[in-house]
Amino acid sequence: MRGRAAPMDPAMASVLHAQVPPSTVLPFGLLTKLVRCAAVSVIVTTLSLSMLGVLVGIVHVEAVWANVITTLVASVPSYVLNRRWVWKVSGRSDLRRQVLPFWGLAMAGLVLSSIAVGVTAHVADGMAVSPMVRTLGVQVANLAAWGLLWGVQFVALDRWLFRAVHPAPAI
Repeated sequence: MRGRAAPMDPAMASVLHAQVPPSTVLPFGLLTKLVRCAAVSVIVTTLSLSMLGVLVGIVHVEAVWANVITTLVASVPSYVLNRRWVWKVSGRSDLRRQVLPFWGLAMAGLVLSSIAVGVTAHVADGMAVSPMVRTLGVQVANLAAWGLLWGVQFVALDRWLFRAVHPAPAI
């Protein structure tokens, strides 16, 4: 029978046409932000881990100082990409409402990741592992620390830093 679709199995039809409760579906805008924010994180994490690997493994900068340099450098593209691409905020940045709180989050991440990186480097030094293993351990510690903060950062960016500000209606 050319041109005719085969009849659909009733069980499959019920799955395809099932009603999904609204509470289980993310709003499209939120899903888009989550995906874009994750993409920004991949970009910034790639930059960060590359810098950290070069500074620790090749240049032999102390792990905590390398982490400080990496965080300061990577925070700039993170701020710009999140603000402009993820949350579609244009115009001048608001120092008090956007820049300072973002840097506060970055500094919280810096403290947590520096502790993780410092402890990992210290343990690796005590175990006399190869420089490559030490560098990889430092990178994993950095990634784990920032991964813990990702959800908190997303909520803070979405709810406070980059939320749409609508002027109060005139009375």
